[in-house]
Amino acid sequence: MAHEYLRREYGFMVCSRSDTMGVGIIGYGLMGRRHARVYAESGFCRIAAVSDSSANALTDAAARYQCDVYDDYRRLLTRADIDAVSICLPDSQHFSATREAAMAGKHVLIEKPLSTDIREAAELVKIAHESSATMMVGHLLRFDPRYSALHAAIDRGELGSLVFMSAMRSSPLTGPMRYRGQASLEFHVAIHDVDLMLWCSGDTVVRVNAIGASRILKEINALDVVLATLEFKSGLVASLEASWVLPESFPSTLDSKLRVVGTSGAAIVDTCNQGLLIASSEGVTLPDTMRWTELGGHAVGVLRDEILHFIACVRQGERPLVAMDDAYEAVAVAYAIQQSLKSGRPEEVAHAQTPSARTPTCSANPRRRA
Repeated sequence: MAHEYLRREYGFMVCSRSDTMGVGIIGYGLMGRRHARVYAESGFCRIAAVSDSSANALTDAAARYQCDVYDDYRRLLTRADIDAVSICLPDSQHFSATREAAMAGKHVLIEKPLSTDIREAAELVKIAHESSATMMVGHLLRFDPRYSALHAAIDRGELGSLVFMSAMRSSPLTGPMRYRGQASLEFHVAIHDVDLMLWCSGDTVVRVNAIGASRILKEINALDVVLATLEFKSGLVASLEASWVLPESFPSTLDSKLRVVGTSGAAIVDTCNQGLLIASSEGVTLPDTMRWTELGGHAVGVLRDEILHFIACVRQGERPLVAMDDAYEAVAVAYAIQQSLKSGRPEEVAHAQTPSARTPTCSANPRRRA
């Protein structure tokens, strides 16, 4: 049970219903449903209300959680019994809902990205700095033990000064065909590895250069692939490849690899094969065993750990692993990639003008960066 994990990891006591945290889910699609399930199974939260534009989604939520439902999230935000909300709307709709939730005094967990507009992202960071509420962006991979172990190895200096990084992330056509233009490669896919590179290096990207191609997804005005180079302040360089046009017959829902090379070592995280291969009369599959799966009838995996971390931060008043400034930096790089795709030229990254409050790293270790 999730409450047993929280009690062990954070010293929590199991709550009675009267002192559980009331949670609202804004956006009840795939991710919203998963967020709701983790909260409900945590033993520390109850789903008080759900908002969505789909009547079918609201019917499902009401039946599953015996909660109130709204077709306008603003009504949800007026509820005094809602302490925290998860923003699980399409990427371009994060800003307004997040701003209004914060202004209503709610703790906020935002599905990545923070925003798809750099000015909006900067405004949300400013709001977070002025708020006493917990605000966190769900950069999921920071909670993946494979990337966490890589981050720790870099912090210990095992790779020496970082020289270059390369990232590749590909997924099947199912995703973009479902989004139908409501998500972009740079903000929905590439930003995963942008955040990982920023987090692992403790460095800052100053310039990007990107190209893209669109043949398979041309009819929905979406790119098939984005290739980008990133130049960091320290001299570290990186390459990034993001695509989502693998055939639906591809055996895994994700094919990704991150390679980091330093002056005294190298590391690779390869997530395509997650340790389980199933061969049947219908073919071969490599199921997801890390991000979202079940154990004993309960949801487990990296998303669950991310949400439990958010709950712990709210209850204990601690700073989240993903600071809002970190999320802004990832948006700034993704935005520069987007601008480079449009201009056909290298683009400078616009950094935040507010005092930095990025997640602390061991950047004082001189061996970490070139």
